[in-house]
Amino acid sequence: MKASATRRGRRNQKGSVGRWIGLAAIAIPAIALAQPAPPGKTPKIPAIAPLQQPQAKDPAQPPQPPKKGLIIPRPTNIPQRATPADTKPATTPRLPLRWTGATPDQMIDFALARAKRGGDDAIAALLVVADLDQRGTFGRARAGLRSISASASPLADDARMLLLSLNPEPAGAPWPGAQAFSYDAPADPNGVVKAWAILGPFQDTGGGLLRREGPEAPGQSFSDTAARYAWGVYDVAWRRVLPSSSTARGVPLDLYIHPRQESCSYLASKLTIPANPRDPREKGPKPILVHVAATGAVRLLWDGVDVAASEEVHQNLALDRMAARIEATAGEHLVAVKVCSAALPDDGRVRVRFTDENRRPIAIATSSDLRGLKLTAPKTAQASASPPAPFPKQTQKPSKQAGGAIVAPTTTAPSGPIARVPTSLEKALEVGDAPAADRALVASIARTLGGADDARSPRAPGLLDGIARSPDLSADMLAMAGWVSPFGANRSGWLNLAKERAATTRDLLTLAFAQRRIVASHLSSNLVDWALSASREEPLRSAADPEAKLIRALIKKQLAGSGMLKGALDELLAIADEQKSRTPLAVTAEIADAARSQPAIAHGA
Repeated sequence: MKASATRRGRRNQKGSVGRWIGLAAIAIPAIALAQPAPPGKTPKIPAIAPLQQPQAKDPAQPPQPPKKGLIIPRPTNIPQRATPADTKPATTPRLPLRWTGATPDQMIDFALARAKRGGDDAIAALLVVADLDQRGTFGRARAGLRSISASASPLADDARMLLLSLNPEPAGAPWPGAQAFSYDAPADPNGVVKAWAILGPFQDTGGGLLRREGPEAPGQSFSDTAARYAWGVYDVAWRRVLPSSSTARGVPLDLYIHPRQESCSYLASKLTIPANPRDPREKGPKPILVHVAATGAVRLLWDGVDVAASEEVHQNLALDRMAARIEATAGEHLVAVKVCSAALPDDGRVRVRFTDENRRPIAIATSSDLRGLKLTAPKTAQASASPPAPFPKQTQKPSKQAGGAIVAPTTTAPSGPIARVPTSLEKALEVGDAPAADRALVASIARTLGGADDARSPRAPGLLDGIARSPDLSADMLAMAGWVSPFGANRSGWLNLAKERAATTRDLLTLAFAQRRIVASHLSSNLVDWALSASREEPLRSAADPEAKLIRALIKKQLAGSGMLKGALDELLAIADEQKSRTPLAVTAEIADAARSQPAIAHGA
């Protein structure tokens, strides 16, 4: 395996079969794009041996000549034997890491090693780890994210939020009844805003994100919670969100807003800032960071003033898409977001949280009762600071558009006490017009696994096409590009090409990865005969890890027939009996689906 074939990764999507194999629900014309090797020229593929951790070498032992065949890059986190004081240790270059592996656990380990090493690709590695959580050994991905979140890594905060989004929410107190229920919750130790008031939907016929309507319209305010903004058959009024529905995964807008597509909604919360979020005895404004993650298009407001906006329509929520540094004075403040959904569906999630400048979470008291809130505009911006890009300063009076919608003049957010802070996601997405293949792959992973591609004009397909056309591209990178591709046709063609290259260069890990993803692609397209044929080739045929067994069980399940379904369920239960508490979540989910006619087994899963 060439030294350049040292990149890793892969993606997982949700859906009955797709939730464990990471495939888009798109029919794949694999007949036209599959490129099998010519007859008689297919190299013989030996079975893959388990990945072994290299041992530290004895200085007294003479060096051994390199072995032929597959060479696994040496992990960089293995402690080396101490050398005598008078002996100068030899300096060895830091070897790059892989993206792909034969099993989900191998890929998780490779991605964690990349994330811990740091660099421009570390954030993409974290997304790969989170995406493989369901397919890997239960708890393996979360343990790795927990380790990074507790370290001094610059991505510790992102790892912590990914971990929180994967973990189930702790069970709350029993329902006390409508009379005793409180819409305000204690300050969240993770800094997540739990108390929200929500207002919507507002019709979006274009430009709705920047339109000043509802509480932003002239003569209106966020504190007037009795105001109503009905249009058509929809009565638009303020409602208070259940604190238990605001989690690290975001507030689910579909619980409160209908219709949500092609509409906009406001979420607002009243904050109480002490003299110092860390030390209440100190006086004066202290800086805090506000982080926003949201699907659709989003605009952030602080005390009624625009802070940041993004008109790109994101379909999923994974990482923070914008952040701002605010010098908050003691007292009550308003944090609000306006979220707009396009015609294409998205997950409909919004999350706002607070940290200090070291990105440690701050527990701030919040309330969804906006009555009596008096906003104090922030101080005037310094001349040297730059305002948020989407909001040029304007001086015209409010005007009306077609249909009577009021458009207030846009304002420039003060940038002295308020300043934009680039997020890890924003840095990963900025690649320029002609990025290198490795940099383009990082951006593609962020746009696909991170759900950050603009649904109006996706850029990931073009970036991935440029990667696939790169000269001397390794099989490892090509397989990774095929896996994260949102288009089934490209995915099938690139995975087959990566499989051929891996077989030629004896890159057995990439070959095993590409083979499994091709089989999974056939399964997601209901091409079960093709999946069965491909699964009978090595190395998948003799593989005994949980994912390999799961693939074979799902092939039986799709072959239909009561006997095949019973056999598939028996194989799934055998995996659970063997793995016990380490059983991957994908296996548990498939057991519950296959045992729908057997409630005792389904409930046990």
